[in-house]
Amino acid sequence: MNLIIRVTDKGNNFYIGSTELSYNPFNEILDKVIQLLNTLRGKDLIRKWQYEQMMPDRTKCELAHLYFNPKTHKIY
Repeated sequence: MNLIIRVTDKGNNFYIGSTELSYNPFNEILDKVIQLLNTLRGKDLIRKWQYEQMMPDRTKCELAHLYFNPKTHKIY
C-alpha cells in the first residue's frame, strides 16, 4: 500500500492517506457531463457547435490531480 504523509496547513499535524482512490469516478463523471450536454442540446439551450465543442472525448480525458495541504482543522 502506498501512503501520502503531508504536513497540514495549520497546526503541527500530519495527514496520512492513501495514494489511490477506493474507486475510479471517471466513468460516472463523464456520463453525467454527457447527459447534461444532451439535456441542454435537447432543450435547445445550447447551439450545435457549442455542444460539439463541449462534448468530451473519452480517449483524451483523464482525471485531474489534486495538490493541496490537507485542512485537518476544518470539519466537513
